[in-house]
Amino acid sequence: MYEKQNAVSEHWYRFLDKMMRFDVQPFALGEKQIAGLAMPVLLVSGDNDGTYLAHMVHFYRLLGGNTFADMYGLPSSQLAISPGTTHV
Repeated sequence: MYEKQNAVSEHWYRFLDKMMRFDVQPFALGEKQIAGLAMPVLLVSGDNDGTYLAHMVHFYRLLGGNTFADMYGLPSSQLAISPGTTHV
C-alpha cells in the first residue's frame, strides 16, 4: 500500500528506521498533565498489547477512575481491556 502512495520506496525504510528509534525512547506526558485532563478519556488496551496493564490502571486512576461507583457514581473516564488481543 505504501508503494502505491509513494514513488520513492527508500523513504519507507527511512521512516521505519526513525519509528523504531523513536519507539524505544522513554516518553512521559507527566502524571500532573494526565490528571489535569478535563475531558472524559477512554483508555483502550488489549490484554496482550505490549503496554503494561498496571500502567493502564494507573492512568485510569489519575483520570478519576477506580472508585466505588455504587457509592460515589461512575467516573467520566473509562478503561476497556479487550481479552485475547494484541496491539495490532
